[in-house]
Amino acid sequence: MKVFITGASSTPGYKIMLEFARAGYKVYAQFYSHVIPDTENVLKIKLDFVDELDKLVDVLNEVKPDIVIHTAALGDVDKCETDRGSAWRINVEATYAIAKKVGDLGNYILYLSTDYVFDGEKGMYREEDVPNPINFYGLTKLVAENIVKSATDSYSIVRTSHIYGFGMGRKNFARYVIESLSQGIRVRALVDQWLSPTLNTLLAKAIREIVEVRYTGVLHVAGE
Repeated sequence: MKVFITGASSTPGYKIMLEFARAGYKVYAQFYSHVIPDTENVLKIKLDFVDELDKLVDVLNEVKPDIVIHTAALGDVDKCETDRGSAWRINVEATYAIAKKVGDLGNYILYLSTDYVFDGEKGMYREEDVPNPINFYGLTKLVAENIVKSATDSYSIVRTSHIYGFGMGRKNFARYVIESLSQGIRVRALVDQWLSPTLNTLLAKAIREIVEVRYTGVLHVAGE
């Protein structure tokens, strides 16, 4: 069975790639900024989401994957505010192109979303709670969720929270803390924010389980 993963060099994407490859799937791994090591059962595809989106859609049409796992995003909340054009192109327009192609092919898509679709006022959100993003990043992810829902009936949307763990991709907060403390550098952090940090390896296992039963709908997958 063929699985196409976007953002395969990200903190979640890399572990998802390994999870499916080790399970014997034929994995097509899209990456750009960070090079993925050669891995058994993995075909690496280097494409830029902004400038090569048409090529990405062509690859999907050629490969015709059974499953698409869309993790690629501009996830830097501050950058999404200062560069809204890039945030919209990567998080919304690319998702539209991918989801539309999956719908045309009649296959299954899992879209990785975020707790930032909520405003944070309530906490312990359930899947049926009404989203209310308060920043541009959360807005783009919510718009993308709705795009996926409208493009195909064969989808799952996994909302997760503050992914951490070792692997590829930009430095996450846990890695920043470990590296800073090991060098004797004081760590400055928020004291008024409650999170549900999610280990990337456990998220990857959960996503494989979700995909294998072809769950349809929205699921929250996060740490305790």
